[in-house]
Amino acid sequence: MVGLYFSRAVVTCFGKRTALESLKTLQIVGDSGGMEVPLERLRVACVIAILLMSSVVLLTGSIEGEVGSWQTKSPMPTPRATAGTAVLGGEMYAIGGLVGGPGNDTEVDANEAYDPITDTWSQKAPLPTPRRGLVAATYDGKIYVMGGLNATVNPSVIYDSNDIYNPVIDAWTSGAPMPVGRIGAGAAVVSGRIYVVGGIIDGSSLPTDEVLEYDPVADSWSYATRLMVARQSAGLTVLKDKIYLFGGWLGWNSVEEYDPISGTSRLMNALPFGVSSPSVVTIDERIYIVGGGDDSECDVISLSYEFDPPSDSYVPVAPIPIPRSQASAAEINRKMYVAGGLSNTNLWCGARVANEEFTPPPPDNTPPSITITSPTNGQVINEGTTQIQGTATDPDGDGQITSVLIDIDGQGWQKATGTISWSYVWDTSSLSPGIHSVHVQAFDGKNTSNVAWVTVIVEDTSQPENNAPSVTITNPTSAPSLFLSDGSVLVEGSASDPDGDGQIESVEIKIDGGGWQSATGTAAWNFTWNWDPDSWYFGHHTVQARAYDGTTYSEIDLVVVHIQEDDVAGTLDLLPWLLLMIIVILAVLLSVSLIKTRGKPAENEQLED
Repeated sequence: MVGLYFSRAVVTCFGKRTALESLKTLQIVGDSGGMEVPLERLRVACVIAILLMSSVVLLTGSIEGEVGSWQTKSPMPTPRATAGTAVLGGEMYAIGGLVGGPGNDTEVDANEAYDPITDTWSQKAPLPTPRRGLVAATYDGKIYVMGGLNATVNPSVIYDSNDIYNPVIDAWTSGAPMPVGRIGAGAAVVSGRIYVVGGIIDGSSLPTDEVLEYDPVADSWSYATRLMVARQSAGLTVLKDKIYLFGGWLGWNSVEEYDPISGTSRLMNALPFGVSSPSVVTIDERIYIVGGGDDSECDVISLSYEFDPPSDSYVPVAPIPIPRSQASAAEINRKMYVAGGLSNTNLWCGARVANEEFTPPPPDNTPPSITITSPTNGQVINEGTTQIQGTATDPDGDGQITSVLIDIDGQGWQKATGTISWSYVWDTSSLSPGIHSVHVQAFDGKNTSNVAWVTVIVEDTSQPENNAPSVTITNPTSAPSLFLSDGSVLVEGSASDPDGDGQIESVEIKIDGGGWQSATGTAAWNFTWNWDPDSWYFGHHTVQARAYDGTTYSEIDLVVVHIQEDDVAGTLDLLPWLLLMIIVILAVLLSVSLIKTRGKPAENEQLED
């Protein structure tokens, strides 16, 4: 991309961290021999090359792969860099900082607020002490300003102060000072605590990895888990209660995700370039890193990137028109504002008044979702007027549900009332009783949601409530046995309708596990059970009956009958007589036997004589 090469060319030609800085001359070797080129001439060549590349960008008017757009806004009243920046009440506050440039800079106490809606700046109560490199954070409607340096006074002072600005009364008060003063730190608010991260602490010349935790309610300080990489003048932002740090002195291209709640850190993919004091904000769960410089305050770059923490990846976006480092940057209404900062515009390094607005590329849209909360699936509703209600959600987090549509029985989509919570008045009086379908979907301006649906049963409330009929089997009963060889069994009974309209449409009979068969008659009914010994077995059988009134079946009445064969029954009836006859015959035979036995001795006696 042209923008990428252009920015790298600036760093290569003028950056103090390049290999060129350590050379007096550069030897160029070709086929015909070599030659030495003074470094100053090389830098002149670099300038010419940069101007040529700039003309290409201006002529083409666009840079491949870059998205988003920049607009020029009302400039800062006071040109400043390294100011403390905070957002309060929809305005960006730039507090303190320095004016001028390296070797000719002065700390200021200016406190100015920018309103992006009116594109105007307003003056607020000045900071109690002028200083640069301070940090600012917003909590509970107030701005907390901490640390900073005043190098104009002799000796210079690194502040540990904690000044609190109240916009309601436009005045400052003091809070508990930091354990030790510092400059070039970062500040973030997570879960009701203000974290002051890194920087250079008083009495040191190198960045620190310290993290201070401030409780604004208790007005007290404590030390939190240290950073993995010590850094000063890093870009800082918060996303989902995690602090992200980009670059900074001695950090350069490293990126750290710091979780103050769990006290853990991890290093993310490195920046595509090393940078100090970039402008960093979070918009729509994406992080934007804009501008910044190398280890020189005025060797600035125009690179702008979008960083996606879940994928740990970078995408280039439109470069900032006026490259700057140490600027005030803030997100308001999903846009980024970059005001002030240091740059070498027009080959003079100094604080700027430029104020530019960045509109990021629209995020990938995720379709919304929708739910019907009432009525529920299968619910019975009375004929008349009923409310269909539900909710819709937008997973993109911007709440952009533009409409909810509803369709009943495939008759066409109609607009419901409301979006995130929606309702629809449904008049069912003209519908036929029975099952009806309700379908709904939501629209977020780009995509439609899933279609949610329920089926409901509409009841005709103009008809009285129906009561089930009743049925009784009067013959046969469960007590006696039936004696059959073949023929039929007559099943009889009665049925009644408690609604009083006599609407018994039918009576049905079932024998054992067979199917239901229609009886003859309704209120008084009968059924002939044709008996065939080849098809039926002798023994116990179940007879069931039920009645139907056109809407509801009655409860089932049943009897259990015992069927016996007639021949067996006749044999059983003759058995007593047969036994009696056998007894009589046996008695006669016994008597005859006794008589014969008694007569035999007399005959024997005569024979002896």
